[in-house]
Amino acid sequence: MNAAHYGEDHELGFYIFYYQVLHRWILHNNRYRIYCDMKSNRNLARLGQLRRILNDTNQFTDVECVQAVPSREVVLIQLADFLLGAVGSRLNNTLSEGTAKEAAVLELERRIGQQIAPTRQSEHKFNIFRIDLEGGG
Repeated sequence: MNAAHYGEDHELGFYIFYYQVLHRWILHNNRYRIYCDMKSNRNLARLGQLRRILNDTNQFTDVECVQAVPSREVVLIQLADFLLGAVGSRLNNTLSEGTAKEAAVLELERRIGQQIAPTRQSEHKFNIFRIDLEGGG
């Protein structure tokens, strides 16, 4: 997606991207509370709009809230950031030998019983997906 798709509004582009990620992984007949890291927005209605659009496009699902919280105060978001860093390092081949990050990735892989790699949507415990920002299938 390039700037032409959202008229140079990079904040809108961020939320369109966020929608695409969330919409594709929301399952029918579930309720969701979505918490994201606090972000400075010019348009303060963005999160409410995201929630409404997710509910409109996932009619058999209830997105109860989409709320921004300060990650430095929420341990689960810090854990998510840690896991994203580990996954990103493995998928992007940026792990350096002998580092704490490599040790954490190796321990995570030991615990899940396999090397970190993209998963299918049906994986219920821990999903990893790669997004192609260049387009295509």
